Amino acid sequence: HHQAAVLGFIRAYQWAFRISPSINDLAAHFEVNKSAIAGTLRLLEEKGAIEKGKNGQILFPREALNAAYFKPYL
Repeated sequence: HHQAAVLGFIRAYQWAFRISPSINDLAAHFEVNKSAIAGTLRLLEEKGAIEKGKNGQILFPREALNAAYFKPYL
């Protein structure tokens, strides 16, 4: 369920600020260290739930915008 919470936070942050949260933002929000967040992001990327942009921003693949797409992964 942690992965779903991270995805939800990323979406809300992007909607509110129009940029992706940094690793520091995510770590502070979830009160974990940066390596834990990096591991979660790596897993989400491997599952196809997110992609990393050229400048390190977190992107959602077009298919991932449908909430049902996440269900098998979480």
